[in-house]
Amino acid sequence: MRRLLFAAFAVVVVLAGCSKDEADLAVGALTVVPKNPVPGTTVTVTLPVRNDGAADADSCSWTVNRDGVRGFANGTLPALSQGSSGTVSFPVTEPDAGAHTYLIIVNSDNVFSESNLSNNSTTFVLTYSLPIELQLAALTFEPAAPTTITPITLTAAVTNAASAPGTAANISWRIRRDGIDSYAVGVVPTLAPGATGTISVALPLQTAGSHTYVLTIDPDGFSTDTDLTNNAQTLTLVVAPISG
Repeated sequence: MRRLLFAAFAVVVVLAGCSKDEADLAVGALTVVPKNPVPGTTVTVTLPVRNDGAADADSCSWTVNRDGVRGFANGTLPALSQGSSGTVSFPVTEPDAGAHTYLIIVNSDNVFSESNLSNNSTTFVLTYSLPIELQLAALTFEPAAPTTITPITLTAAVTNAASAPGTAANISWRIRRDGIDSYAVGVVPTLAPGATGTISVALPLQTAGSHTYVLTIDPDGFSTDTDLTNNAQTLTLVVAPISG
């Protein structure tokens, strides 16, 4: 019995001695600038990479597939010690409108072993859109004499100017009330060139007094709108109290 126990213990020791520390390259959240380019615009893609492993990572290659075709872009990631970070960066310039899918792979040739290969890549879709030109008309409200027990509806017409060749789609709008950001949010109706739509929103019961509302289209500048100076309207109104 003693011999059997000793033999089992010896086997455990030998197996434990075979373990090896390995690097682990992990990609982070990529950035794309600008986010909504027009055809011919150069976009810069940047991807952070961190070595989360228990060993240093040697210099290695990275590659980018475009719509399933390998070799769209490639480069070399410098050696990364444990816990350190580097970046993969490359330009994209598409001549035509449309969407393309890109796959970025680091250590693409597996020049060294890693403890985890499932976090070495990321996929993103980049859409090139034709330019648009949204114009926001003045804000109106109803009822004409709002009170604290009456919901308020704000309305404004928005036009995709005829000179713009692109269709406006999935573009956000935001209302600020007395400086409160994102008091109300929504999406502009899809507008072909020359078309006009309406933004209308019912707001909850208001407190008595003067209130200022600012409606802004594409507040973060993510669209291909050629002129953002005509994308906001301000309205100040007075809400009357209800006397008992």
